[in-house]
Parts: sequence; structure tokens; C-alpha cells
Amino acid sequence: MVTETVRVAQNRVLMDWTVEIDKTPIKNLELTVPCLTNDGECQVSFIPTDTGVALTSRGRTVSFRWNPNMQRLPDDVGIANRNGIYRILHLATASGHLHLNASAMQ
Repeated sequence: MVTETVRVAQNRVLMDWTVEIDKTPIKNLELTVPCLTNDGECQVSFIPTDTGVALTSRGRTVSFRWNPNMQRLPDDVGIANRNGIYRILHLATASGHLHLNASAMQ
């Protein structure tokens, strides 16, 4: 069973996931988030930190933040499709709980 909770607040989306098999929590979890880094017109700045990443384009920033018990795995490959070029934000945890906070910033 996958449990996903999404909470929407002003300028933020809070997302949480847990996974169980036969009522046993799965501890090692991974999450992938596609991040648009080029839309064909504009290059998006991708600035990672230990517990977050900021994507800035055309004067607007979207920030993804995660808990310190999660780590960002290296994944610097650009993936092209008809909408642009994406970079995968790849997160992992051994705690059995994934949390991601997406915020729109000025």
C-alpha cells in the first residue's frame, strides 16, 4: 500500500509518502521528480543544496525542500522530450517516510 498525502497552502504544496507491504513499512524509499531545465526558449537555473533545490526562470523561482533524513542522489543527465529538457531530482531515504515541500517564491 502506498499512502500519499498532499496538502496545499498559500504558495506551497506539501507532499508525504509511505509504503507498506502486508502491513510492514518499507524503509528504503526513492522518489524521482522531473524538473524542467530548458523550455526551448529559456534556460532554467538549477541550484541544489543539501536539503533543497531552487529552479529559477523568467524571474520566478520554485523551491523544493526535503527533510534532512533524505538525500539527493546525483543525476545530472538532461532528458529531452517535446516540451523541453528535464533533469531528474532523485531523492532517497532509509526512514520509510518521504516528504517534499514545493514552494513558489518571488
